[in-house]
Amino acid sequence: MRLEPEAMTSLKKRSRQGEEVFEVAPGRFFFATPESAALANRINSKELSLPDTLVDTFLKKRSCPFSWKTLRKDWIQDLREDTYAINIFNSMDKTLIRNVDSLSDMKRLTHELIMAPLIEVIFGDLDETTKLKILNFQKSNIETLSDKKTSTNSLKFKVSSFLKNFRMTMVLRKEIKRRSRRISVPHHGLIDVVCRYLPSLKMERAVDAVSTLLTATAGPPGAAATGLLYELVRHPDLCQRVEREMAQVDPRSLIDGNYDDVPFAHAFLKESLRLWTVPFVFRNVRSDMAVCGQSLNEKESFAASPYFIHTDPKYWSDPEVFDPNRWMNGNSINKDAYVPYGWAPRLCVGAALGERQLLLMLWLFTNRYSLEDVRTSEEIEFSAFQQPVSFTAIIKKRDQTE
Repeated sequence: MRLEPEAMTSLKKRSRQGEEVFEVAPGRFFFATPESAALANRINSKELSLPDTLVDTFLKKRSCPFSWKTLRKDWIQDLREDTYAINIFNSMDKTLIRNVDSLSDMKRLTHELIMAPLIEVIFGDLDETTKLKILNFQKSNIETLSDKKTSTNSLKFKVSSFLKNFRMTMVLRKEIKRRSRRISVPHHGLIDVVCRYLPSLKMERAVDAVSTLLTATAGPPGAAATGLLYELVRHPDLCQRVEREMAQVDPRSLIDGNYDDVPFAHAFLKESLRLWTVPFVFRNVRSDMAVCGQSLNEKESFAASPYFIHTDPKYWSDPEVFDPNRWMNGNSINKDAYVPYGWAPRLCVGAALGERQLLLMLWLFTNRYSLEDVRTSEEIEFSAFQQPVSFTAIIKKRDQTE
C-alpha cells in the first residue's frame, strides 16, 4: 500500500476534474499531463547555459558562455564505453560478497550497492581517503532525502548543510586540480570531461558540474533498485520467470546492452521503474514562458510528477497493479506517459547505463545470490523518493551447480 502524501492525493483529485495546469500556491504551478509537463520542461530548458561565476557576477561581467549541452553530449558518449558497466558489475559483486550471511537492511544496502560504483563512474581512480569522504557525503544526502521529518528550514539544518557542502566543494576542487594536471592520462571517469573544458568553465563552474553528477546519483537510483528487489521478493511467481531467463544469459550480453534474450526481465524492470519513480521534479522558471494557456514568470516555479503520470488511469490500465506483462507481446504503451528518466532536453545522461546496472543487479540476485528470511512491510512511504517502510533480508551465496 502506497502512503501517498496529501499533496499527491490533492493533485490527483484536481486532475480528475479536468485541470491540466494549475497553481498550487502563489507563483507555484503543477503540470498534470504528459504533454504539458514535457512542453514546460522543453521551453524552460531551451537555454542550458551555465550561469556566470560569482566572481564575474561581482565584477559585473559575463563569464565565457558554456552550454550544458556540451558536457551532456560528451558524458553520454563517454558512458557508452563497456568499461563502466564492467566495473559496475564487479563492484556490486564485491559489495554483495562482503554482506553474505548477515542480516541486512536492504534499503541501506541497495543504495550503497548502486551508489558506490556510480562514484567510480564519475571519478575513476580515487585514493581511498577521498573515496570514503565522497561516499559518506552521499550517504548523508540520502539520509536527508529519505527522512520526512527533516526540517530543511531550521537554522541548525542550514548551517550543517552549508558546512557539509563547503567541505565537499574543497574535496572536488582538489580532485579537479589533480586531474587537470594529468589530463592526458585516462582515468575512465566523467570528471575527465569536465577537466578538458576547465579553461572555459573555470573552477567554480567545474565544481558545479561535478556536484550535479553527484546529486543525480544520490537517492533515486538506489530507490529504484530497492523497488526492483522489493517487487522481486513480493512476486515469487514472476521472480521464477525472471530467474529462468537470467539463467540462460551471460552477464556480458547485458553489459553490451543486449536484452533480446531477457524480454520478461526487461519488462519486469520497466514496470518497476513505472511504479517506483520519483514523486516530483521541481524547476525554477528561467525566463517568462507560456504553457498550455498558463503564463509563468521568471523566478516562479513549477513541478511535474513522473509518478503522477505513471499512475494516471487515463494512460494506464489498472495503474496501481504491478504487471510486467503490460510491456510484453507488443502491447500498446503511451511512450509520452512513461518518463522514469525525466523529460528532454534534460533526460538523465546515465539512463542507458542505469538500465544496464539494474539488469546486472537482477542477474546477480538470480544467479549468484539469493535473499532469505525476507521481511518487508506492506507500506511504501514517500519522501524525495519512494521506499518500503521496512525491508530486511539475509543475503546467501547460491550454489553455482544449481
